[in-house]
Amino acid sequence: MASYVESMLFLIRYVIENAREEKNVEFSMRAVFAQMTSAEKLLLFYVMIFSPREKIIFSNILEAEYFAGAAKDDLFNYRKDLLHSAVLARLAMKNY
Repeated sequence: MASYVESMLFLIRYVIENAREEKNVEFSMRAVFAQMTSAEKLLLFYVMIFSPREKIIFSNILEAEYFAGAAKDDLFNYRKDLLHSAVLARLAMKNY
């Protein structure tokens, strides 16, 4: 499962960094997420925010997938707070 998540994160990073137009990003992101279940989207989100070595990648399509398309769990109501905390933690790490 770990290699699958790493592959998906690689694809997302590649699309974000290499797509030339917003419509290409949206198309590519939809193609990636169409291959994933809602539970896999949720796992990807948590790996991204809880693994300090992972870059937090975010865009409009990702927000929709993580907050609306991912499976609901006990942390559903706290996802935005978790994301904000992860961003702040990464910023604090850069200052050291």
